Amino acid sequence: FSERLDVEVFVNGDETLTFANVYLPPGRGTTSFINSLPVGDNYIIAGDFNCHGKLWARSDNEDEMGGKLQQWMLKHNMLPMNNPKTHTHLSTRNTTTSPDIVIASSAHNGNTWRTLDSINSDHLPMYFEVDTKVSHNQVRIPKKWNWKKADW
Repeated sequence: FSERLDVEVFVNGDETLTFANVYLPPGRGTTSFINSLPVGDNYIIAGDFNCHGKLWARSDNEDEMGGKLQQWMLKHNMLPMNNPKTHTHLSTRNTTTSPDIVIASSAHNGNTWRTLDSINSDHLPMYFEVDTKVSHNQVRIPKKWNWKKADW
């Protein structure tokens, strides 16, 4: 199954920035999953998409799911933050590809993105920065009720 986990962060006062972490299993990604991804200036999507496209990796041969993801990006003004000359995966056959992608709106294009040193995995960790200010004082704590102390 395809997976997605969203984390919402308060920035610049009351605005939010949502980070979506995505995993598409090899050969099992679907158009409906891609179409369910969030779009807009307040979203950054990162993960292992297990697909290949020229927008984020010049050396990769585009596959069907990569083509669909590229069409979705262009339709919604979302762009890969990856450096197309840098790979994110090293196969056991010593070939390099880039199935791991960070996607954001053009408002975030130009922010820092790079891969880090290997962590004993065939995928390289991706590092990226977003130029914004996080509001540290706006933590929402859910209210809890102690029903045993209620004075009915």
